[in-house]
Order: sequence, then structure tokens, then C-alpha cells
Amino acid sequence: MSENRSHLAARRDQPVDYANDATLEELKLAIDNSRTGISWLDPEGFFRRVRDGYARMLGYSADELLGQSWAVTVPESDHADGIAGVQKMLREGRATVETRAVRKDGSVFYKRLLLVKTTDADGNHTGHFCFMTDISETKEAQHRLVDAERLKTIGTLAGGIAHDLNNLLTPILGRAELLTKNPRELESSAGAIRDAAQRAQELIDRLLRFSKQEREDRTPVSLIAAVRIALQFVSGSLPANVSVQTRFEATADTVFGVEAPLELVVMNLVTNAGHAMQRHGGTLDVAVTNPSSSEVLLEIADTGTGIPSASLKRIFDPFYTTKAPAEGTGLGLLMVKEAVTEMDGSVSVESQEGQGTVFRVVFPLCKEEPSQRGEDAAPETPSLRILLVDDDESVLSVCRAMLEHLGHGVVCFTDPATALTEKLGEYDLVISDYRISGSSGIEFARKLTGFGGAVILMSGHFDSHEEVPGNVVACINKPFQISDLQVAILGAWKAKLARSE
Repeated sequence: MSENRSHLAARRDQPVDYANDATLEELKLAIDNSRTGISWLDPEGFFRRVRDGYARMLGYSADELLGQSWAVTVPESDHADGIAGVQKMLREGRATVETRAVRKDGSVFYKRLLLVKTTDADGNHTGHFCFMTDISETKEAQHRLVDAERLKTIGTLAGGIAHDLNNLLTPILGRAELLTKNPRELESSAGAIRDAAQRAQELIDRLLRFSKQEREDRTPVSLIAAVRIALQFVSGSLPANVSVQTRFEATADTVFGVEAPLELVVMNLVTNAGHAMQRHGGTLDVAVTNPSSSEVLLEIADTGTGIPSASLKRIFDPFYTTKAPAEGTGLGLLMVKEAVTEMDGSVSVESQEGQGTVFRVVFPLCKEEPSQRGEDAAPETPSLRILLVDDDESVLSVCRAMLEHLGHGVVCFTDPATALTEKLGEYDLVISDYRISGSSGIEFARKLTGFGGAVILMSGHFDSHEEVPGNVVACINKPFQISDLQVAILGAWKAKLARSE
């Protein structure tokens, strides 16, 4: 060992010429084949030097990028993120940005950029270096985990959902049976059945919206209404020894957001509070108030175990959780923070071990009012001749009755192939199920080549990304009411008139 050490010491004392260990071209080759691409842009944001590795990530040659603006490599919807990163770099000398990149062929991937400001000897801004790394795999993994967390949240609520559905089915089945035994119960039973079915429809609609991937446009939403709906979902899954108290004192509660993510924020926070009180029980307080004339505050407080002070700073970090591995992924509160931030809000937490936790979510108020479902009857249309297709006899029967009640003539088919043998020119409108006899209503609509009218599709759940043909003018979700059907038919009739003009 001592001989080895003396040998190393001797080598260290000897002058070594490293000049020929790696040529400049070899270093350039190493850079171009690394996972990080490098470019240099002038103060106006145009590429002036581009390494091959950087250009290759974007599907260009280095020469093709020279003289181009950075904007051509970023989707237009992400330009604001890029501008914000450049502004931070100008202020602080460097900045890290995560955004999307668009390749020459139009495909998109996620990238992380390190922007480093460059100056001349007098300190004047001369441009910046851009170090780019493809982080698509990491982002895709995060998205899969977020989707898993969303489904896990729904799974956690399964008991409460089953409880609510059974509560809704009880009056439907009970009243229906009473009608068979005592027809004099018709008026009261029909109303009770309709009300319970409508609530069940809303419950299922909420679940489908929670599980889907697409982003919805933001609209004015009542925070109190969203909290009430979320509590209805989650109450059945809370421990039996937890008491829920609500306090809705806000005189203004309209926020600019999306209903499903807003409700999911409440559900996540309430579920976490219930988990903190599952052993010893306690009180869950949910309050909506106005801390100022321009804000609305949601507070969710529990009397549970509390959060250790060392964990408070990290609870919104990805994958960080104080729960056992089988109980949490560490993404629930991250989803809460992201959803709140997207709605221009902020979330904070206070906690003390053994005394409970309080989450506070503040949103700016929106001056517009939430949209309300109209109860007015739809305008009437002329009596139409309608071809109705559905492979479920019970659905076919009730739809026929509804259409005849509206004054339309109806011919029914359970098989789309048989329906196509009809003289289609004799019909004003086709209404078809979306999933029918192993095929799709979309495919059926495409085959209606001799039909000059409009098509309405109906389904329990539209989940196809298939392009809808031009003759399909409306899609209505089952279950629907007569007024919903009437509105869709009116739209189809107007579409037919527009074609004939």
C-alpha cells in the first residue's frame, strides 16, 4: 500500500502534458452526443450558434436553425412560459424553464432549459446560452402517476359512491313497485322517480368528468356549490367517528375555474383530514368566507394527528407523503396545488402535532355569475318523421314514447344494417345509439349517404376520439329528459333548414 501511495505521489509531482488527451473535435463530438443540447442566441432571441445535438433534438440541421427565432421551437400556447424564463434570466443571470418544444415535423415533446446570460467586457448583454434536455419520459411518468392518483381518489370514494347510488335506487325501485300495486300513487311516485334518477345522472356525470384527461375551459363557478357537491361525494368514505360541520358565510363565492378539478381539490383535502382522524375521530370544519371584497376563502380544518414541522415544508413536493406506501402516492397535495394555481389561487397550511391541521385556499372573485341550467321548455319543431336506431329494446321503447309525445312520427330499428335498407329520403332525422350491435353510431352515420337530413347520436358515455362526420349535429348523453331531446331535435331541424337554403 505504501509503495502504491508513493507511486501516486510521484506521478502527482511530475509535469503531465494533457494537451493531446482529447482534441477539440472530440470534445465537440462528446457534447453533440450528450443528453443536453447547446445553442447560443443573440439579445433578440435568434439562433446564432447551434450545436448538432441541439438541432437534432428538434429535427433540424444546425444550419436550418441559424437565424431562426426561438419561438419556432416552442408551441404558441407555451410562448408565455418561454418569455417569463428569458425575463428571469435577464434579471438574475440564469433561469431554468420547463416547457414544451415543437419539432420541425410538428411533433411535441417536453424539455428543460437552462438559460445563461452572456455579456461583453463592459457588462453589456450579448445574448444567452441555452442548454436543452429532453424530459419527455419523466413527464410521461409523472402524468401516469397523476392519473393513478386521480383513479385512486375515486377508488377511495367508492364506498361513499355506492352508498349514494343505493340511496338513489331505493326510491326508484320502491316507487316503481308501488305503482304496480297502487296506480293512484302515479303522480307522487313519478316525481320521486324522476328526481332520484336526475341525482343519479349528476353523480355519474361527475365521476366521468373526474376520470377524463381533457382540459376544460374555465368558466364562472360557485365555490360553495362545488364544496357541497364534493362533500356529498366524500362523506360516505369518511370514518364514522368524524363529525362534519359546514359554515358558508361568503356573500360572493364565484371563482373563474373548472368544476371537476375544484371539487377534486375539496375531496382531496377532506379525505386527507378524515385519514388524520381515523383512529380517534374528531371534527372536520369546512368554511367558505370572504376575507376581503375581492377574495373568497375555503378553510378545511381537522382535529387529527397534525403534520410534523419537518414535513410541512415538503407536503406539496411530488411523491412526498407521510402515509404508508399502500395509502398514498405523494401526489394528492401536488394535484391540489396545481389545480388551485391554474385557477389563480393560492393554498397554505398550518398544523401542530396532536392538535390538527388547517388548509386555506384563497381564490380571486369573479364578477360574472355561474351559468344555470335552464328549466324553460324548448321551442317546438314541426312534426318530423324520425328513424330511431338502438339495440336495447327498453331504450328504444322509451325513446319512441318520448318522441311520439313530442308529436313526431317514429320508425324503430334494433339493427343498423336493416335501417340502412330503408328509403332514407322519406325521413327528416336519424337518431342512433353511439354503441350499437358491435359497431358505432359514427360509422353508421357515415353510411347514410342517401340521407339529406341531420343525425343525432345518443350514448351513456362518449369516449371516442374518432372524427365525427358532418351530418352529426348533436350528441346527447343518456339518461336524458324530454326537454333535452327536444332541444337536440330543434338544433337538428335548424341544421337541415340551413342545408336546404
